[in-house]
Amino acid sequence: MSSPSISLIIPVRNAAHLLPGCVASIRGMDYSAQKLELLVVDNGSTDDSSSVARELGATVLSESQPGPYAARNCGAAAARGDILAFTDADCVLDPGWATAVEQAMGRYDAACGLSLGASGGLIAGLIQQRYEANLRGRAGAIPPRPVFDTRNAAVTRAMFERVKGFDARLDDFSDDLFGIAVVQAGGRLALREDMVVTHIHPETLRGVWRRQVRHGRAIPQVLAFYPPEVTRHFPGITRHRWLHGRHIGCRLGRAAVAGGTFLAGFALGAALRLTLRVGSLHLSRRLFDLFNRFGTVYGMATAPPIS
Repeated sequence: MSSPSISLIIPVRNAAHLLPGCVASIRGMDYSAQKLELLVVDNGSTDDSSSVARELGATVLSESQPGPYAARNCGAAAARGDILAFTDADCVLDPGWATAVEQAMGRYDAACGLSLGASGGLIAGLIQQRYEANLRGRAGAIPPRPVFDTRNAAVTRAMFERVKGFDARLDDFSDDLFGIAVVQAGGRLALREDMVVTHIHPETLRGVWRRQVRHGRAIPQVLAFYPPEVTRHFPGITRHRWLHGRHIGCRLGRAAVAGGTFLAGFALGAALRLTLRVGSLHLSRRLFDLFNRFGTVYGMATAPPIS
């Protein structure tokens, strides 16, 4: 059997309820099924993710090391395609996505597409607005900051192997770090508007807070593992170096920061719910941004020591 052109890798952990919609969009693309290999990597699920993926016709792999980046590396190691593409189970791919990926990989070494927000509640709308502002900020920076988002991205196998895949030590930032590594290796990285997926955002502030805490807990690792020429690409990381200061960095100082940011996050969440209820969208956006920032700092303050 001939090798596929694209190997599409999806890491999953307890995503049985999301896989049917995601895979249906993949099967509905205007792209030859013989040219597309679908790999689902189970990363410690306790639901029926593996059996659902098999029933949907995917090749199912298993990765015991926790973390989506370890799962993506596992998928890449088993993939047969010359193009390695990535998405997540909570995404729906546009019909022309695979064709756009193939065209992009004819010109570039790696590419990141656009992620639209699924229709949903007001919180989902706020998440999408913040995502788009972040994307515009990175693309419009001088010089532009590398963008690589694994919910919608692709890379040639040769470049993936050259930069040695994703950093599986981290639960966050490894996709951004991968994009930086591609550029530092002399690769061509593009932001492609014709590669489009629709992402299903969490609909609760609790889910948003958990995501930002995970984000914050990865920041000390990035600062510890990577030199300034890499971390300079993350203004949002370097602005939090104060948490590593002599006084704030001690256990008592970090506990005080954690307690303060948790209480602030609780208050901001209550205020945000009120502003959404009365329809004050401008104030809601401001409060939502602060809510995310406090969640990040709380994550940093409660991050375990780096071994």
